Amino acid sequence: MEEKKGLNIYSLSKFTNHEMILDSQLASSGAHQSKVLEKCEKNKKYIRTHAIS
Repeated sequence: MEEKKGLNIYSLSKFTNHEMILDSQLASSGAHQSKVLEKCEKNKKYIRTHAIS
């Protein structure tokens, strides 16, 4: 049962990590936020690849 709790906490931290990366990308893109959002819509793993690199 503790393994499931650990997995849920890990999944939650991964979600917040991706949210922070998306927020920082939108903040740094300035006037070009629509381009970043279009990239996210076209490629669902866009934020994930930026989180790894």
